[in-house]
Amino acid sequence: PLIALIVLYLVTMVLTELLSNATVAVLMTPIAVALAESLGVSARPFLVGVMMAGSAAFATPFGYQTNVIVYQMAGYRYMDFVRVGLPLNLITFVVAIAAIHVFFPF
Repeated sequence: PLIALIVLYLVTMVLTELLSNATVAVLMTPIAVALAESLGVSARPFLVGVMMAGSAAFATPFGYQTNVIVYQMAGYRYMDFVRVGLPLNLITFVVAIAAIHVFFPF
């Protein structure tokens, strides 16, 4: 189940960078529940994973509304978001998977 959670988190995180976080949450929630049911485990860790990954949109200016505002108003370049946001996404990924594994057992 941990590998499935990691894959679900990564897919959600990538989609969140391309679409809005609300859209990705609506798309991925039924997939997370179905995945948990097919594995015969609790859906809670998978839903928390979708929630965390859907909220962690740091690598592009389009993943979250405030990123777009900052992108437009402050005159940042696209690569500014990638340079700072990608490491932040990776840190969030590691911490979220570890915390989910500890606090939301399968």
